Amino acid sequence: MSDQFDIIIIGGGMVGLALAIALKDTPLKIAIIDTELPDFNYDTKTYDLRVSAINLGSLNFFIELGVWSAIEQERVSAYDKMLVWTKNSTLAFSANDVNKPELGFIVENRVIRKCLWGELQQQENVTFIVPCKLKSVKIDPDNAKLETIDGKIMSAKLLIGADGAQSWLRQQLKFVVKKSSYGHTALVTTVQTELAHEHTAYQYFLPEGTVAFLPLANPNHCSIVWYHTAEKTQNLKNYSEAEFNVQLNLIFDKLGEISVSDRRLSFPLNKQHIEHYVQNRVAFIGDAAHTIHPLAGQGVNLGFSDARCLAQIILTALENKKDYFTYSTLRKYERQRKADNTVFLTAMDALKYCFTDLPATLTPWRDRGVTLVNKSTLLKKLFIEQALGDSE
Repeated sequence: MSDQFDIIIIGGGMVGLALAIALKDTPLKIAIIDTELPDFNYDTKTYDLRVSAINLGSLNFFIELGVWSAIEQERVSAYDKMLVWTKNSTLAFSANDVNKPELGFIVENRVIRKCLWGELQQQENVTFIVPCKLKSVKIDPDNAKLETIDGKIMSAKLLIGADGAQSWLRQQLKFVVKKSSYGHTALVTTVQTELAHEHTAYQYFLPEGTVAFLPLANPNHCSIVWYHTAEKTQNLKNYSEAEFNVQLNLIFDKLGEISVSDRRLSFPLNKQHIEHYVQNRVAFIGDAAHTIHPLAGQGVNLGFSDARCLAQIILTALENKKDYFTYSTLRKYERQRKADNTVFLTAMDALKYCFTDLPATLTPWRDRGVTLVNKSTLLKKLFIEQALGDSE
């Protein structure tokens, strides 16, 4: 006898949890499976090394889900300015350019996950099966079946793969993924700055690497993301704190003296895009479907857009008394989200090429273009509005 559900979401990360909340107040019986039980008893005196730049589209989604107030009460940092520059050009964005109070919010991933998880504890139609390790999956005409490593059987009308870039479900079902390396490895850590960040996000493009400073709740703390070759990143990671500080201060001088205040974490940056997002009784969302370079901070926002879209497709099917788990229904989600995500993936390829891979002979032309955009209120407005993801 198997445990039966309407929907099983594999992956209890931010995007999978958001999808489950979006399906509240429905008769659907939902299970969330994850390999590890999260620990939310973290030290609030330190920051999570993984943070997300939440755009206004994701903000609106959080408000719809009823979780934004809880996230705000935990810890967020709004930013209303962004400064992007190369050696010979500067591009400055402001929320005032689009008559908004802010451009977005920097939020620790653990804060988002904690608040989403907490909201789901109030949801009677959701069951957490955590920790749980899966052994196999089988898609039949009538349902989808999962078997755990200890022999437990579960079935559902629909499986959602929200289990990240190395998705177990995607690999088991042999979904085709187009993969390529961005040639960068990212190093993340938290730093203390002599001068207050004044709610400004910074990104400095260098020929040999790029560094981004993301403002945290403390006015003198920033999360940094430093993109470099794997070899250079490993060297930076292995430096003593004093040596690392010297290297960082050599290239960044906007916030006075800078000192690292936490451990350093690194990870490779790869581009991935699944060929098909859905099949009968299966759909993929978030990093399980696509991964993107974090240059523009859009990765998790694309995932939340996936969750928002798929939830609406399912809710509409329920309202119209249609099957929500068939290929014909799920294909509507794929058509919409694959098109949007492809645009962003292509834009990131172009952005990375222009700022990190461009031949030296062409960089003067790029810098002139950046200067031109910076002088044009209309062009800056168009860039900002695209990045905001504001569907309101």
